[in-house]
Amino acid sequence: GIAAVCHTRGVGFDDLKIDMNDYAQFKRDFKLPPLSLYALRCREKKFMEHYIAFRLLGLDPGRRYLDIASESSPFPALARRQLGLDAYSQDLTYPAGVQGYCIGSSADRLPVPDNWVDGASLQCAFEHFQGQIDTNFVHELSRVLKPGGKCVMVPLYMHHEPLNIYDPILYSDWSDNTADPGATIVAEIDLGGHFERIYSPDTLKRILINDIGL
Repeated sequence: GIAAVCHTRGVGFDDLKIDMNDYAQFKRDFKLPPLSLYALRCREKKFMEHYIAFRLLGLDPGRRYLDIASESSPFPALARRQLGLDAYSQDLTYPAGVQGYCIGSSADRLPVPDNWVDGASLQCAFEHFQGQIDTNFVHELSRVLKPGGKCVMVPLYMHHEPLNIYDPILYSDWSDNTADPGATIVAEIDLGGHFERIYSPDTLKRILINDIGL
């Protein structure tokens, strides 16, 4: 499988066991309002992604957290209330700059100081970073994370070969010059965005960057 191939490339994997009682408590603590429209078609998936992110980050109350590509997610506000985190949301669609707990920018150009945040996460977002934004974002993380800080990307989609997936309704330019060299181009309607990148064991080197402190 993919994990075995990655292991031959020097990339190891650890199993992550989910405590279902702990997960059930997380869902009770982070219960959404009854009329919430957030992630109606994939809410269970979003709960699991955020549960994994918060558990792996392991941030203590008072620590600063950043939800990258947050859009309309309620989880940063819930993290402030339930976990006591100094939680911020970032998204390209927000007004530019830092406005309260919202940060409007591209994920690879965060308008915050160096060593600013203790932990960050992306939930079903990193795969949409087109062109060099994924690589640039990793470099940006090395700037904004405090020493010992962590970022969780969940999930990280992988396949035996690299794929660039486009929604042909939202993105009709199949000669796009930001497509990854050697990637197979796939069309998928209702993708949830106009672009998605699936890494292969060989193309993981785009984001596994040496000597930047991560």
